[in-house]
Amino acid sequence: MEKVIAKIDDMHCEHCQHIVEDALEATNGVQYANVTLEKDEVVIEFDKHKLQIAEISDAVANAGYDVRLYTVVEK
Repeated sequence: MEKVIAKIDDMHCEHCQHIVEDALEATNGVQYANVTLEKDEVVIEFDKHKLQIAEISDAVANAGYDVRLYTVVEK
């Protein structure tokens, strides 16, 4: 499993949080997604053999949000 932190633009409320988390968790290969609104970020754990970071960006974009930055936490 790989863990990344992604900065997400334009999340303003718990509804936004749930939209992003649900979109990511519905993506094949994502183990979990946990949004922290105060930091405008989401921690994502995923299987890098099933999913690439570009697909994570696509899932977030399809939910109506933009990813600004990824930081790999662990491999």
